[in-house]
Parts: sequence; C-alpha cells; structure tokens
Amino acid sequence: MPTLLARAGGAWWIRLNSGWGIFMPKVGWILSVVLFVLGTLSATQGFLDGVKASGSKDFHWSVSRQLLNHENPHHLYVEHRPLVLERPRIVPAYPVSGEIFLWPLAALNFDHAKRLWAAANIVFAIGSVVLIARMTAMSGVVVLAMVGLFLASTPVRNTIGNGQQGLFSFFFFLLAVDQQRQERTPLAALCLAASWLKYTVSLPLSLIFIRRGWRMTFAIASAVHIGLTLFLAFWTGQSPLDLLLGSIMAAGDTVTARMFDVIAIARYLGVSSLIGPGSVGIALFIVVAALLFKSTNDLMFDLSMLSLVSLIWAYHGHV
Repeated sequence: MPTLLARAGGAWWIRLNSGWGIFMPKVGWILSVVLFVLGTLSATQGFLDGVKASGSKDFHWSVSRQLLNHENPHHLYVEHRPLVLERPRIVPAYPVSGEIFLWPLAALNFDHAKRLWAAANIVFAIGSVVLIARMTAMSGVVVLAMVGLFLASTPVRNTIGNGQQGLFSFFFFLLAVDQQRQERTPLAALCLAASWLKYTVSLPLSLIFIRRGWRMTFAIASAVHIGLTLFLAFWTGQSPLDLLLGSIMAAGDTVTARMFDVIAIARYLGVSSLIGPGSVGIALFIVVAALLFKSTNDLMFDLSMLSLVSLIWAYHGHV
C-alpha cells in the first residue's frame, strides 16, 4: 500500500508540475504587463509634471541658451541676472562642454523645449533598460517587467517631472558601453562625451573605459570636451580656464545634506567645509581608477562596483 500511494503521489506531482510549468510563463507575462502599465502611468504623470507651468525646474535649457547667445552663464549666475530669460534660476554646475549637447533644445522656446525634454527622458529611461538587457541577455518578459519597474520608480518620475539630466547621462553612458562592445570606438567616444553632462553620475561609471582595449574611447571623449571648451571660449569671448572652473565654483551653492554621498555624510557629522569630504571623494575616484586600469574582472562586476562609487563619491543634490 505505501508503494502504491507513493506511485500515485509521484504521478500526481508530475502532472501538477507539468501543468504549473505551462501556467508559470503566463503568470510571468501577466505580471510584466501589469508592471509595465503601472510604469506607463507613472511616466505619464512625470511627463504631465514636466510640461506644466512650474515643471522642468531643473532643466538646463536656460544655461545652454545663454551659451548659445554668446554669454557666460557663470557670470550671469554670480551677477544674479538669469531672469533675463524669465526662467527659474539654474545653477550652472555642469561643464559648459556638456551643456552644448542641449543646444538643439536651447534653440527652441522653453515651452516647446520642455515638452520634448520630458518625452525624451521617458525614451532615455526605456532605452537604458533595453541596453542593460542587451548586456545581460534578459528574456522578453523580464525586460518588460524591468521597464515597468524603472518607469514606476520615484527617482525616474521626478527626473522627468523636474527636467533633470540624470537619465540623459545614464542612457548615453550605457549606449557608449554598447557601442564599445561592438568595437565602434568613434561612436562610443561621442556617446561617452555626451554622458558627461551630469558628470557626478557618469564620470565614475566611465572608468570602465580605462580597461585594457577600451582606453582610446576615453581619450577621444576627453579630447571632445577639450575641443568643445576651446570652441566655447572663442564663442563667448571668455577664458577657457574661466569656463572650466566656473562650474566647479558654482556647484558649491548646491550642496546640502540630502543624500548619502561623502559630502552629505560629512554634513551629517557636522563638517561644514567641502575640502575634507571633497578630498575623500577624489581619493576614492583615483583608487578605483587604479584598480580598473589593471582589471581583468567581468564587465558586469566592474560596472556594479562603479555604480556604488558613483553614488557616494560626490554630491548628488538631484537625480
């Protein structure tokens, strides 16, 4: 009798597993579709927040527009005259050589530009997940779920609504990695250069390009920014050094203890000076660069490590 019961139980278990194996993929797709719908609703809300009158308050349209108009945004900021453009006061804390990548939008009026920028940020978010999926060989059902989860996240929705530059930089960094893996060095270098607009996020990640065989891409991207800075010096009639250092000086006005980077941690501990925590962040960056220079690790391992460094090495006031 125990033998018969065991056989009967085994047969039942096999039938159950067989049926469950057929059912599970359907459950996976249903859950992925639900997550994607939730993500779509969240992204739609972010878009609506971005295009309303008070939306896209962190969009660097005005800084890029000032450069396009042959003006030095750092001087205008110090003189407190950014409202010449009747837009919210934006701290010109990003390198001017990066702001030039926003010129196609800066050429438009603000209302049209922020609509396009909000829509573009949604595309950047979806594209980032798709590029990661290509690197990790995700299945279609997982990609759909990840897109939904990413779009549904508060940081992504806020980035879209506030018109921030984080998704732009993250997408172009991932695109640079994707192009490098296909040995398209010039295109990878251009994408990498574009990603340095929000350098506090993308520059530590870019250390992946000092791996053996990838260094030419990093060198070309650096040369692109040097060339753009020299061009803008001619364009605005300003010193290249003034343009280069202006963003660093302006960035000091944005620092508050809101995140968990080295500067914020120092503020929590009562350290008001930026010199100490800034030095720690730079030292961390140099140490990691030295490790990556000789790295033979798996690509995803190194990218995971650099993601952690990107979160803590410097101040992150906005996403």
